[in-house]
Amino acid sequence: MTPAHSQTNQASQRLREKLEDDLSAAKTNSIRESMRRGQMDLGDFHYRRGAFLDASKCYMRARDYCNTPKQVSRVGVKGWASRIGGAGDGVQMSMWHAC
Repeated sequence: MTPAHSQTNQASQRLREKLEDDLSAAKTNSIRESMRRGQMDLGDFHYRRGAFLDASKCYMRARDYCNTPKQVSRVGVKGWASRIGGAGDGVQMSMWHAC
């Protein structure tokens, strides 16, 4: 592993820990919008890293905290994109379709 690659992984790990800490704080305070946003941010993080299954799981969790149809649509689109990006299986995709 090159030094640059190691630094990138360390920076990525720090960002992931920060996002998970933010989400944990939102859950502790029971703030729905913050929990939705935290799940979306964590899903976006995984999506950018190519971890499409993890991204899809975060987007599915974010759906539980949606308050408006627009939020549900946005989460659904990101969920579908993560499943397509990772050449997702039909079971996960049918879960999105059913909702």
